[in-house]
Amino acid sequence: ESLNLGYKFFETVQIEAGATLNLNNTTLNFYKSAKVEVARGAKLNLTNTSKLTSACQTEFWAGIEVWGDPALSQTPATNQGLLVINNGTIENAKSAVTLARSIPTTRGEGIPTGTGGGIIQSENAIFKNNITGVSFAPYTKDSLSFFKNCLFTKNNLYPNNDVPLEYHISLNGNVGIKILKCTFEVTGITSNNSSIGIIAYNSNFRVDGLMKNQLYQRSVFSNLDFGIYAYGSLTSRNFCVRNSVFNGCKIGVFASGILGARITENRMIQHKKNSDINFKSFGIYMEYCTNYNIQLDTIIGLDFLPGQGQYKTHSEVGICITNSGPSENMVYNNTVVGFKRGIIAHGENRSPFGAGLCIKCNYFIKNHYDIEILPLEGIPLSNLGIRRNQGSNANEITAPGGNVFSDFDVQNPYNLNIVNRYTPLINYYFHPNQNDFYVSPLKEAVIIHNSTVFLQRGTEIPYYRNLACPPKIRNNPSADVLFQNALSFSNQMDEKQAVLNYLIDKGNTTMLVNEISTSFPSQSLELHDNLMQTSPFMSDTALIEAGRKEDVLNSALIRDIMVANPHAAKSSVVMNVLDQRANPLPETMMLEIESGIAIIGEKESLELEIDDLSQNLFDSRSLLLQTYLSSNQMDSTRWLLEQYPDPLSPLSVAWSFFDENMPDQACIRLQETDINGIASHHSTDATDFMELALIKKRLFTDSTYILFNDSITLDFLLNLSSFNHNSGIFARNLLSSLNLGFYEPHIEVNDSSLKISPINSQKHNDILKKSNLNVFPNPSDNFIIIEYNTETNANLSIFSQSGQIVSSQSIKPGYQQLLLRTAHLPSGIYIACITEAGSVHRAKFTKK
Repeated sequence: ESLNLGYKFFETVQIEAGATLNLNNTTLNFYKSAKVEVARGAKLNLTNTSKLTSACQTEFWAGIEVWGDPALSQTPATNQGLLVINNGTIENAKSAVTLARSIPTTRGEGIPTGTGGGIIQSENAIFKNNITGVSFAPYTKDSLSFFKNCLFTKNNLYPNNDVPLEYHISLNGNVGIKILKCTFEVTGITSNNSSIGIIAYNSNFRVDGLMKNQLYQRSVFSNLDFGIYAYGSLTSRNFCVRNSVFNGCKIGVFASGILGARITENRMIQHKKNSDINFKSFGIYMEYCTNYNIQLDTIIGLDFLPGQGQYKTHSEVGICITNSGPSENMVYNNTVVGFKRGIIAHGENRSPFGAGLCIKCNYFIKNHYDIEILPLEGIPLSNLGIRRNQGSNANEITAPGGNVFSDFDVQNPYNLNIVNRYTPLINYYFHPNQNDFYVSPLKEAVIIHNSTVFLQRGTEIPYYRNLACPPKIRNNPSADVLFQNALSFSNQMDEKQAVLNYLIDKGNTTMLVNEISTSFPSQSLELHDNLMQTSPFMSDTALIEAGRKEDVLNSALIRDIMVANPHAAKSSVVMNVLDQRANPLPETMMLEIESGIAIIGEKESLELEIDDLSQNLFDSRSLLLQTYLSSNQMDSTRWLLEQYPDPLSPLSVAWSFFDENMPDQACIRLQETDINGIASHHSTDATDFMELALIKKRLFTDSTYILFNDSITLDFLLNLSSFNHNSGIFARNLLSSLNLGFYEPHIEVNDSSLKISPINSQKHNDILKKSNLNVFPNPSDNFIIIEYNTETNANLSIFSQSGQIVSSQSIKPGYQQLLLRTAHLPSGIYIACITEAGSVHRAKFTKK
């Protein structure tokens, strides 16, 4: 059937199975209760400027339903209802198109789950002034639906501003939706109501541009509260957003609980906001996401556009990463301009072993703070912060951190490069400054707490940005090449880790710590020599025990051990133990130990090699995982997560079965999960996830079950959703998917809590002035300690009682202690003599 004239409808238009309705240059007007139903096996073609609209311009009509069967594939297309739009318009509808059998009229009523699978193929279409644009019901198979060069808009002709725009596209458990060169906008009106371009729960979709006349034309999101709002929990449904523009959105891209998201090559121009302590506007906000890819995005504060001169105020936050977990992740090669906070890393973004989030090769311009690292209550200290090594010292141009920082303004104390608030230490490796690239942060531009940021020169190779920071997302290798790369990096890591394990504490930390703790003062030299032989591969655990053994290892002995292990200076716990000794080390000795801050010892060098391999393994694994996820290869995804697991992989593997509508298998795998293999603060998640799995299973299998009517289960979910951990976020996201809540992110920061500490320095108690020369123990057996205090370089000589010189050496100025071995000396009386600028200081000692 074909129509090319105008009609008005009071009742539903039904297109039955096997029928096709062609609308060609036709306008159909619908009254309030009227709608169009496209049954399974039916087709509606809307072409050549055809329009479906309301009969009354102050009311909404119901919209189009496209029915489907979630148990069937979309090939052939006759398995499902099909809507094809080519140069057509749908406007003034409650829901322009619903890929299901009934239409939600408000957000609170939700979308039905039993008739998903309908198809929409839309090109050059306009969806205008609809409460909701296109709503997809759950459908776990690959979808044939797409949108090309479509406009989703709300303007000043919107029928009723008391009824807010909710979203332009909603996805719920869908796979393979393509959205290419589309515009999502609100224009010509001012509204405080929430508006979303694309909202997606547990869904796989791609937003991208299109090539036309050899020019890349981008998708656009304009003047929305959220450009994209994607959420799930350990879901295997990832999304990709690239080559898109976000203009004036409160939040460009929000993602929660997503595995393998890709946000690349976008341009974001953010709202100007005036809050200094409660940030609600972000270019990109990621929470509880991992294996993401954030690269080549340009994020600009609204008051700092190129060509507009000096900025007046800043937008709030460019990129925020909250609780991405203990896995390797990276924010790489983005440009962030004109923000109060360029990048915030919040909460758990690190493992106790130092792996985690790396912030690398980003270009910061005119930000108050470029990078801020914030703690979060309830997370163990060892998991707070970001990756321990930001870059490395390998002699390669790509090895250091490679970030270009905002120029430091001495007149502005809030113009800072790195701010680390009470999280574990990071080593930041940098290139030498080159031309106009400010790649080496000034000490004055770093705020730290408890000496938690150490700046290290990573290489002497000059910084050339295109060589130091090459794009990682273009010309991706094949899945086979990525797998071979991952395998190679993994094998190299295992080999080097085996060597490191053999060297650290001679392969047995427990035995070495026991040897230290049970030692006696008479064994001082023997213990000292044994620990020096173990150096520079002593563990922090052994160093801490040695620092506490003050009755055996005096100041000179412990100084030798700490200096031989330069990584000791970078451990706040080790340094605190030294500070707490009953007889504090002299300041000059502490400075010797602290000089290790600028030294990369053999242990750290080997650890850095392993870190580099770990980062390379992550790059290959991440790209391979995103390849599998994007092509819906679930078996391959699970295999990869098991072959190269991260700390939460067992939960991700189990939960992936829900994405394939296999709830029984999901519950079985969760029951088989070894909780002991999960970090202790995440192990409680496994128990909560089992409860959540049973709730999810009931929602999948019992069509009569209404969660809202189950007060016990609802209370459990509401209580769990208040906690900041993975199962809590999943509960929150599950409630949101059922239209029982909606989360808007924010970060609270209080600048007044910052206290500036000089970088790379350690304060110690003043040491009482000592005599110029002292020798102990006296009498001696195998060694003596020469304790002295000189103002200039001097000479130390040991004389026998007959006046013969036994030994002689130059010594450094200051208050110091030196270890001299005496086992080779005959018994007798000796004289230690220090000559300093014409002055002579002597002390006798007896060798047993």
